[in-house]
Amino acid sequence: MNILLKLLLVVSVSCFAQSEVNINDKFVFKVSQEVYSVTELKGYFVSMRQFHCVYNDSLVWKVFSGMFLSKNEPYLSYEKGKNFSDNQKKYFESLLKFGKLLVYTESQNIKSIDEISRYLIFKAKKTKCAQDIFQTEHKLHKYYLEILKMEKFLRKRFLPAENIESVAQRDMLKAVSSARNLIDSIDKQVSEEVYW
Repeated sequence: MNILLKLLLVVSVSCFAQSEVNINDKFVFKVSQEVYSVTELKGYFVSMRQFHCVYNDSLVWKVFSGMFLSKNEPYLSYEKGKNFSDNQKKYFESLLKFGKLLVYTESQNIKSIDEISRYLIFKAKKTKCAQDIFQTEHKLHKYYLEILKMEKFLRKRFLPAENIESVAQRDMLKAVSSARNLIDSIDKQVSEEVYW
């Protein structure tokens, strides 16, 4: 009986150690019912930078590019037991609108992202951009899929007749301005809570 108990304990600890729990992570904020951690925000950061490399005509990138510049990457680190710095807090506050658009886009039930997804997979294989956007050879990671949904949502709303590969500069500037106005409106409607 004692051996069986020890065996169960070893198996339980082994399974827990292999799970995706990151004890060196910290929750940053909650948007609606979605909670975002430092690790998750870093996943979006890396994904947005790689997304821009593969698809530099991205409307999502043009709207949020200032938040995903390499100079902001140090803000996405966390040491267990330490509080966020004032600069980190300011950076995280700037990401709230990005999180709110993620949540809002998900509520819009964007189903088919196949066209953009196929195009991105094709472009990623042809460029020198990071290839870790793929979960498998033909399937994109979660963060990229969510970014693609945001891209489709914004394009459908502000660039409905435009080609995925080329958009006139004037039309893109107008779409960026309109998208930012929409995001400001969403910002006022969707609840938030910060954890610091």
